[in-house]
Amino acid sequence: MRLGLSRYPFQEGQFFDAWSNELIQDLGVPAGWSLGIGVDHGSKPGRQRASLVAVRGTGATARVHVLRHYRSEGRSDDDADAAGIMRMLAETGHELSDVDYWIGDRAHGGDRKGGIKSNYRLMRALARAVGIDDTRKDWRNKLPAPLRRMWTPTKYDGSVWDDVEVLHRLMVRKALTVDPSAGGVESLGGDFNAWNGQYIDPHKDGIDSCRYAAVPMIAEGWRRAA
Repeated sequence: MRLGLSRYPFQEGQFFDAWSNELIQDLGVPAGWSLGIGVDHGSKPGRQRASLVAVRGTGATARVHVLRHYRSEGRSDDDADAAGIMRMLAETGHELSDVDYWIGDRAHGGDRKGGIKSNYRLMRALARAVGIDDTRKDWRNKLPAPLRRMWTPTKYDGSVWDDVEVLHRLMVRKALTVDPSAGGVESLGGDFNAWNGQYIDPHKDGIDSCRYAAVPMIAEGWRRAA
């Protein structure tokens, strides 16, 4: 794929070979960087993922730092997922209003045990988490403006590999870093280290949550409003 001969990788071994423990860094919260949250929906145990990323610049000057990563404990409901996101924010000294960009995967229909997930359901749970009455018709208007619409990733044939290439190039020039709390074996660092390019690999879930937020923010040159 890197030679331009195929859009699909050889599915064996570690795919992010540029990933290393050197990229696990405690940078704190970089001042002036834009914040985004990406969500990958899943109903099975540990399959709901979310990444809190800080982004600066665009193109060749872009930098991404993953501040925190959420992985559901067992099978989670909407309120548990919202609580996980609120915990990520609290640990970094942020609130919902500090997040500039929200994006979540397409709705997940769950399975025979339930576990339906969607951006809309998560938005309602986040509203409840901060004391907003989501039974009122105007509940969405009480959310911070960026959260009143949670974006959905644009998908097309090969879009995964286009995004993965962006992340890989960031790693090569050491412009993608991960906080130690998100760099462990059971978190995003473990996903980068172990993913072998297969769609069904659970390690892809964490990577999806990261790329959903980081790649469009880089492409669109997001920055915090003055």
